[in-house]
Amino acid sequence: MSRLSTRPVEALWRPALVHVMAIDFMLIGSGHILIPVIALYVSARGGSESLVGMVASLFMFASIVLRPAAGLAVDVAGGKRVLVLSIGVIALAGAVLPIELALPGLIAVRLIQGFGWACYFPASTTLMSELIPASRRGEGIGYVSMVRNIGVAIGSVAGLFLVERGHFDLAFAAAALVTFGAWIIAWRLRWTPDRPPGALSWSVRGLVEPGAINPSVVSAAMTFVMGGMMTFVPLDAQARDIGSAAAFFLVFTLVLMIMRPLSGRLSDRLHSRGVLIIPGLVLTVLSALTLAFTEHPWTLWLAAFFWGAGFGTAQPVLRAMVLDRTPRHRWGAANATSMVLYDLGFALGPLVLGVVASRTGMAAMFGLASLVPLLAIVLVLRTGLHHEPSGGTTGS
Repeated sequence: MSRLSTRPVEALWRPALVHVMAIDFMLIGSGHILIPVIALYVSARGGSESLVGMVASLFMFASIVLRPAAGLAVDVAGGKRVLVLSIGVIALAGAVLPIELALPGLIAVRLIQGFGWACYFPASTTLMSELIPASRRGEGIGYVSMVRNIGVAIGSVAGLFLVERGHFDLAFAAAALVTFGAWIIAWRLRWTPDRPPGALSWSVRGLVEPGAINPSVVSAAMTFVMGGMMTFVPLDAQARDIGSAAAFFLVFTLVLMIMRPLSGRLSDRLHSRGVLIIPGLVLTVLSALTLAFTEHPWTLWLAAFFWGAGFGTAQPVLRAMVLDRTPRHRWGAANATSMVLYDLGFALGPLVLGVVASRTGMAAMFGLASLVPLLAIVLVLRTGLHHEPSGGTTGS
C-alpha cells in the first residue's frame, strides 16, 4: 500500500462550491425526471420500442458530439459563462415540453437539450474542480459524485410518481421549474477562478486533452460493464427467477454512495492514489463473475455489493487523476475528454453485450464481460497509473 501523504489539509466547503453542487443536484434531478417520463410519453402516443430508443439515443448523440467543443469553450470563455448559457438552453427548451408536442417536436426539443447538456457537464465539473482544493481533490470529487447519484435517484422516482398520479404535463412542468431555479442560482454565482495562464485559443488539437486519455479509458471499461448490467440485470433476474432487480440497484446505489467519498478521501491521504484503481477493477470483475453464476437472491445482492464497491472505489480516483495529469488551464478539455469516453463506454456496453447475450445467453455474457475490466488492469499496470503520485505535476 502506498504511504500516506504529508500535504496540509485545506478547507473543502467553500460557499461557491456548495452553490455549484446545489445547481448540479437540481439540474441532474430535473434531467432524470424527464428520462423515464419521455420514454413513457413516446410509448403512450403510439411510439414503438425502437422509436423510444431512438429518442434516447439522439439525446445522447447530441450530448457526446458537442462535448469536446464545449470543454474547449470552458477553457477559453470560462466555466460560469458556459454554465449559465447551457442551463438557459436546457430550461428554455424544457419550457416547451408541457405543450402537447407531436413526436417530431419532442425529438427537436430533446436534441436542443442534448446540446445544452453537452455544455453543462464540462462547465459544472470544471467549476467544481477549481473550487475543490488540491489536497482534498479525491474527497471532493467523491462528494460531488454522491450528490449526483442522489439527484439521479430522486429525479427518476419523482418523474414516475408524477406521471402515475397526474399527467405528463405535470412532470414536464416540474422539470422545467427546477431547471429555471438552477439557472437563477447560476446567475447569482460569485466565483472568479485563479487559473494560471495558458494557450487559450480555438483549435482542433485543443478539443482532446492527451493527459486525460489513459484514466478515462480505464473508466470507460468500467462503464462498458455498467451499461450492460443496467440493461440486462432486470431481464436476467426475471428470466432466471433469481431475485428482484430493484433490490440489486438499491444495494448498488447505497454502497456506491458510501464508497465514493470514502475512497476519494483515502486517495488524498495516499502518496499514490492510483493504488486504489486495481482493487476497484478486481471488485468489478468479481461482480460480473458473480452475476454469471448467480442462482439465488443473496448472490444477486452480493454482485450488487461488489459492483457498487468497485465502481465507488475506482471512479473518484480516476476522475481525480484526470485533473492531476492536466494543466489547470486545460481542465475544461480534460473533463470533456473524460466524459466522452465515459459515455461511450456506457453506450457501447449494452450494444456489444446484447449481441454477445443473443449468441451465448445472459450468464455466459456476464462472464465474458468480466474480461473488459481485466484488460483495464493490464492497461493500468503497463501505463503505471497505479504508481502516479497524488496531485500529479500540474499543481492545483
